[in-house]
Amino acid sequence: MFNKDRVNLRRKSSRIYIASVIFLFFGLAFFLTSGFFMEESIEVLASPVGEDIRVSATNDIEIVQWIYDEEQNKMEVILDSKNLRHEYDSLTFQAYQRSDFGEVHTTISFQFEQYVVINIENIDREYIQISLEMSHYDEGNETGEPVKTKLKNLYVDYREVENGKVQERESNDYLSYITDLIVERIGGKIVQFETNIEENEKEKEQINETINQLLGERVYQTDEEKLKTDNNINAQEVRIIELENNINTIKERIKIEQERINHLKQRKRDLTLK
Repeated sequence: MFNKDRVNLRRKSSRIYIASVIFLFFGLAFFLTSGFFMEESIEVLASPVGEDIRVSATNDIEIVQWIYDEEQNKMEVILDSKNLRHEYDSLTFQAYQRSDFGEVHTTISFQFEQYVVINIENIDREYIQISLEMSHYDEGNETGEPVKTKLKNLYVDYREVENGKVQERESNDYLSYITDLIVERIGGKIVQFETNIEENEKEKEQINETINQLLGERVYQTDEEKLKTDNNINAQEVRIIELENNINTIKERIKIEQERINHLKQRKRDLTLK
């Protein structure tokens, strides 16, 4: 009996040992591979490109383009400062990277009207996120020292950034490059406007079909039913007027944007003749 019990204990110990080894093996494998299927622990932080970004109650800016040149390890940011264009001389930019919370080299490469081109260089290749701080200096300090006021922080995330080529350009080349970008973006807006017109026209057709159907049903209705139908038809006609106003407004916007394109193209032609 003693020998039999001794053998069972050994078998039990072996099974526990094997189970422990298997558990440790799979635990280590999970730890080593979890990065491939677990969500990122750092939330994506990226400012929208091609949209208005509120700086103050009366001022907006827009990121026209934000690209990262992986080969040169540098970024190019093109901003449309819009209402802030009269304060160009006092705008400054500093960039910081999240990987080490350090400042990275930032220069203003080109400015024209409301557009400004900023280059960010010597970035950590493991930067994760970049913060571009836009500030304004006031000289209203009693001591005569300029006072820095932070206007806005703009962000880019390595998971959202557009990869591209950052090229060295002369002033005229920058002007031509920015003009092409703006024309392309305006063309995209016009396409969207035309799509909106088509959607409004389609809704108008559907409403007119509904009105015709209601008029056909009205012939066989009682006076009380006709009153409800007339109210329904009036509501549909009001909606048609709204859609027509929308269409006219969009057409005016398209006309304005097309005039902008013509002006930009003419400016580019004038530039090439110089």
